[in-house]
Amino acid sequence: MQEWSLRNEVYTALHRWPLILLYGLVGCALGVLLSFIWPSPWRATAEIYVGMEPYRWSEDENVVAYALGTRFNYADDYKNWQMSNLNALVTMDDILLKTLDRLRQSDDYWSDVNRRALGNMFQVYWRNPGRWRLVADHTDPNIASAAALAWREVVYETVQQSINYAQDTFRLDIQLKANQNHIVNLTTQQAELETTYSGLSTLKNELQTIPESQPVDDLTRWQIWSWASHAAQSNPRWETLLAELPAAGETPVIYLTWLEQAQLTLDQDLQTLQTKIDTLSTQQAQANAEYAIASQASRGLSANLQLEKISDTPPKPIAVRPIAQLALIGTIIGISIWAILWLVRLTLRKNG
Repeated sequence: MQEWSLRNEVYTALHRWPLILLYGLVGCALGVLLSFIWPSPWRATAEIYVGMEPYRWSEDENVVAYALGTRFNYADDYKNWQMSNLNALVTMDDILLKTLDRLRQSDDYWSDVNRRALGNMFQVYWRNPGRWRLVADHTDPNIASAAALAWREVVYETVQQSINYAQDTFRLDIQLKANQNHIVNLTTQQAELETTYSGLSTLKNELQTIPESQPVDDLTRWQIWSWASHAAQSNPRWETLLAELPAAGETPVIYLTWLEQAQLTLDQDLQTLQTKIDTLSTQQAQANAEYAIASQASRGLSANLQLEKISDTPPKPIAVRPIAQLALIGTIIGISIWAILWLVRLTLRKNG
């Protein structure tokens, strides 16, 4: 009896290569047949470049508001939030509806397609800033190509518009902060002048009680000069008034005349300050209204995002499951079936 040898079994099996080839050909044929029974969808890819320069990212109050008050501690956190936000934006209902409207203008096929069906065709692939791939799958290559191109165009236009609004929020935020600081400074000056006015009024009342022939003492003159010098810090006109301050020893009438002129100047300064405050307050209210509109239209995108179309050439569709691929898979499966059957027979013969 001949001794069983695995080497001999393998040798014998490999010399029956026509049988192996037959299994492979049958598998290949079934793979090709499957490609006709189960047609491969076509995939069209429209690419877009997304970049971001995190300039003054920590001062982007509009993004903080959209992030429900969350302040980003690191530029990477800010960048990741922006990428996630943009990823959600490109598949939002309004973008899909705009894309569908644009497609319906060019082909009657889209008349019976709804927003949900269109959304199921789309996928977006990206890895942080850089090249983003907007992919459309369909059994018709021309339909897939048209959908991907229209989607890319709508995404570019919509996102670019939102970025422009985000830049407006950044500019308006700077303006609002500058106006607020200016209003605070003017209000502070106003309060100081009102205090000066009150102080000079008190001294004026005191001088009115002094006999006309009695000279004004040095302490009272120094107090008048002290109040006036505070006002002179914000208005050069007070330098002339200070130079005209009556000398020591003058009568109360001379000082009262000077004080009336000083109070008239204070009235004018206070009115000027109030006019400036009112003007800035009006500008502030208008800027706040513009900011609210721009913030909503920005969709929380960063003013530092950059968007560019990599190419205007219509995307070239490719088959997701090419016939050659299914034929190769069928061949591998056919040969694998032969190998399994051979192992089963080998095991039975060895144990028999």
